[in-house]
Amino acid sequence: SSLPATTKLARINEVAWMGGLNNSADEWIELKNISGQIVNLSGWQLLDEDRKIKIIFDKNDEIKPGDFYLLERGADDLSVPGIKANKTYVGGLENSNEVLSLFASNCELVDEVMADPSWPAGDKDRRRSMERETESLWVTYEGEGIYGVLGTPGAENNISSPKSPNSSDADGEADHLVISEIYPDQ
Repeated sequence: SSLPATTKLARINEVAWMGGLNNSADEWIELKNISGQIVNLSGWQLLDEDRKIKIIFDKNDEIKPGDFYLLERGADDLSVPGIKANKTYVGGLENSNEVLSLFASNCELVDEVMADPSWPAGDKDRRRSMERETESLWVTYEGEGIYGVLGTPGAENNISSPKSPNSSDADGEADHLVISEIYPDQ
């Protein structure tokens, strides 16, 4: 069966469910327009499992093609220093047993990510965000960060795919051997 048209417009792209380096309450959520047209979010909703987060978008909320929409927890817009949020929200994400769902104005489920029981990526102890690599694959942000934020809010995700020659896997070991010098026999 084919996906409903709205699922091909926008998606949940990155989530800092663990907060930031300065405060665990510095959570943020990023949406991405994955279509070739402006997505008007009027009437769309982003909800968590127990409805502590209930964001209802209005007619002024839109995402340009390929662009991002940043949602920051708290009315002060300080969860992501140096980057202005498109919208702020109240409520917090749980570190486990949580669901984040994006619905179109017709109540059609557009996208969803679940912590069942754990989030599929992100790192609570190191405060690294969860980034979407593909439609169904989430990875932990491993970049340098900026302004004390270990993620890419409002920007392309920091994913190197395929992996660079010097990349490591989750245990810190190199994924493969790289020969950097060859000395001929003398």
